[in-house]
Amino acid sequence: MTRVDIKVIIKIIFLFIVSYLLFAFLWIQVKDSYSYIITLLSSKITAGIKNAYMENIIKDKDIIYTYFSTLFDKRRMIFTVSIPTYIYTSNVPMTIAIMICMFFFIDRKFRAYSEAVVILILTHLFYSVTFISMQLTTAYMSKGIESINHLKITFYQFLWGFSDYMFIRFGPFFIGLYIYLRFKNANIKHS
Repeated sequence: MTRVDIKVIIKIIFLFIVSYLLFAFLWIQVKDSYSYIITLLSSKITAGIKNAYMENIIKDKDIIYTYFSTLFDKRRMIFTVSIPTYIYTSNVPMTIAIMICMFFFIDRKFRAYSEAVVILILTHLFYSVTFISMQLTTAYMSKGIESINHLKITFYQFLWGFSDYMFIRFGPFFIGLYIYLRFKNANIKHS
């Protein structure tokens, strides 16, 4: 490596650390509101999928309680799903820091960052929908609303597990790789 390469690497590492710390501090201020909106949207989507009615949603620190109701044998049954929001929102500061580090290596920055934010929001929605669907399916089957179907439970567990392990844990790196590969600056020399 040349002296210039080392300087660039040091600048990028410094930029990553500073932007991560800054956005971690800022994220703490808005994460509860963001997770409430994501959970509200995903609860409404899941209510449609599971033929339920979303009764209420209560925000607590790092957890949101969503109440669903359904009619079964002429009775209204209420189900509560607790969603730990810190699991899927904790990756936002790192994702933003990685996106900022890509600034010097990509073209069409507005488009790249817009797509990255949309992907991030969609992965959070997907995580939340699959988590709530898995919880409601299990609850419905335990109460006899749905017949026990191990394939269906496995399907929801797979979707939730996939979103948890792939999108949530490695999402910042996938998004960084995506915007780099899709929008990389053709004028930058790669060795």
